[in-house]
Amino acid sequence: MGHYLGSLLPRIDRFTNEPVPPKFAQIYIVDPEMQQRAERRRGIFADLESGTLLDIEQMMAEHNPFAQQFLNYAEKLRADRAEGKDVVDLVYRLHEKKSNPRTHNLPMVSEVGATLIEDGNLDTPRDILLWDKDYRLLRLFETNPMCDPLLYPLLLPHGELDWTSTDTYANNIERRSKREMSLREHVAY
Repeated sequence: MGHYLGSLLPRIDRFTNEPVPPKFAQIYIVDPEMQQRAERRRGIFADLESGTLLDIEQMMAEHNPFAQQFLNYAEKLRADRAEGKDVVDLVYRLHEKKSNPRTHNLPMVSEVGATLIEDGNLDTPRDILLWDKDYRLLRLFETNPMCDPLLYPLLLPHGELDWTSTDTYANNIERRSKREMSLREHVAY
């Protein structure tokens, strides 16, 4: 499960009715073999229990409703290939830079992706695009209560819904002449 920090759908300028150029793209670093991932991570943390990461992945698959409801990209590609649909394979060629061997090492995984960011302070809202198991595309904006459980699955492993615009203070307390809690107030709590 992963997330995308920008819109995959082109934004339309409401004045010119033309598509707005994308601000940035994100691709994920993926290694399809679960055991290889666990072994590689275990090498980073030598004292980590070998089955812990596999247990976490299995727990997410069993108990997180979003992991059960939505396809990951590898599942979608396999299904598209099985149906004979055209699938675009992207190939990234990475060349090792020899100037400083301690930084910018080449990844040690079989599938590699990169994050390309134009600007860290984008004014456009973030959204998430998901394929559900019925192959319907679902678009979520960052104000959707499902956004945080999808962005932070380890913090909300059971897919607990997060803030909504209708959240109220406990015991009907009013602050600043309002009963609804803002996103900022929710996060600060």
